[in-house]
Amino acid sequence: MNTDAFVNFMKRYGDITPDAEKDLRERVQSLQRAKGQTIIRIGQRATSFFYIEEGMVRSYYQYGSKQVAIWFSAENDTAASISSIFNDLSSCETVECIEDCRFLYITNRDLQDLYRKYECMNTIGRRMTEEYCCDLNNRVYSFQVLSAAERYRELREVYPAVINRAPLQYIASFLGISQETLSRIRHTI
Repeated sequence: MNTDAFVNFMKRYGDITPDAEKDLRERVQSLQRAKGQTIIRIGQRATSFFYIEEGMVRSYYQYGSKQVAIWFSAENDTAASISSIFNDLSSCETVECIEDCRFLYITNRDLQDLYRKYECMNTIGRRMTEEYCCDLNNRVYSFQVLSAAERYRELREVYPAVINRAPLQYIASFLGISQETLSRIRHTI
């Protein structure tokens, strides 16, 4: 198994010492899931942090009979139930493959051990968390300030893979609008 992609992803957030890199590589595992399968389910404790080598996933909340899309992630990005991993709680979201996927992953236990053993890994974890917080802040801003059409334009510009690959009902849910409204927006832009 080639762990280069996972290690290179982590290096985007900081330098890794040779010892930490060797230890990291020994702990990374691989997993494949077919379209429609999940890597995290509502009510489960998230036990791993995933790097997507191939494919796309979506995360959603279940609200009654409705699935509310939270985020999408594709190649060269990550997937995890953040609140579950950080707090060792049951996940409030499901992460589902919307395409066949190939992952590299590390268990939360191994990741926490690397954070304790190596300052460089702890710094990388903090920087990844900071990026996640900024992304979350942008998402909140988008919903509080932007119109539905502006949210769609922003999604199209920042995450074109989602527009090109995710089913329309998931995109509409992510934008907080109906499919009919999304259809009207797409026709006017």
